[in-house]
Amino acid sequence: MDNDANLEQQSHGKVRGILVCIGAFLAGYAAVRVNYLFFYVFGLELDWVLVSVITYALLFVVAVLFALLLGRPMSEVFPIKKPQKTMFFGSLFIFLGIWCFSITINAVQAVIFVESATDVTDAISIMSDNTPLIVSIFGIAVLPGIFEEMLCRGTMLHALKPLKREWVRILIISLMFGLMHGIPTQIAYSTALGAGFAYIVIKTGNLLYPIIWHFFINSFSLVMTTLFSGMSQGMIENTSEIAEMEAMTGFLESSPAFSSMMLGVALLAAGGGVLLTYGGVRRLNGISMQEVDRKKRTRVLITGLALIFIGFMASLASCGVLIVEQMNEILPGLIS
Repeated sequence: MDNDANLEQQSHGKVRGILVCIGAFLAGYAAVRVNYLFFYVFGLELDWVLVSVITYALLFVVAVLFALLLGRPMSEVFPIKKPQKTMFFGSLFIFLGIWCFSITINAVQAVIFVESATDVTDAISIMSDNTPLIVSIFGIAVLPGIFEEMLCRGTMLHALKPLKREWVRILIISLMFGLMHGIPTQIAYSTALGAGFAYIVIKTGNLLYPIIWHFFINSFSLVMTTLFSGMSQGMIENTSEIAEMEAMTGFLESSPAFSSMMLGVALLAAGGGVLLTYGGVRRLNGISMQEVDRKKRTRVLITGLALIFIGFMASLASCGVLIVEQMNEILPGLIS
């Protein structure tokens, strides 16, 4: 009888956890779409920083309210602990590995979805335009880094704790995290990062690590986008060669060599992702070098290095072809 009662209690715990996770996801999705509500329903055009503050305030409320439904201590749902050296570097390797895989995803998408490949960077550039960098970092990196992690790797991941299989929990959370971002070309990228962050929390029991890496990647993307946007704008203003830049972009997009180069970059990044992720998994699971399965390690090393070598050679060859193609485009005009 006791076993039957325990099984029934576990079943109820799974059902409640799944319902809380789904409810938190739907409420969170609605919260991150609040800017569309203001614009289309009320006809308000608010500053993006204010919209960001409102959005993540709502996300915080959603995370806490659904966490309360779990009936667990807040410190258990949102575990923030002092970083430990081994776990920190293990989480760092996992983050860098998943970031490499996300570069692979973006490179492939740049070939398949040429016109929409810059949707995310364009959106970041528009939001941060004429906004002080520190304010942009607050709205694009600090707020998402804290409150998206509280919701996704805090409340939602903890709600699925009754599910015993870790990979199922990771898959569900990562897919929901990807869908929450909405932009088609960002879904796969965000899903990969979400999987890595969920794995880190499960293995370390510390929400601080994904908050740090989430903040870092958003800040890095913002700074790089701002720099390249400023450089491009300066080139346009100084040389007035907008038509030539558009022609160059069109040339790259239509060149098979450019597609080959991006696929080479995808393989190169995938190789780095394999090696870094393997190192991170080993550290987070507390496996010393003496305990490592040598055959498995050898297979991982060969796979990673082979992908890096093939990707590098393919990218190098494609760059050479691109240079030759561009010279063939330029030389006739110079001669004439």
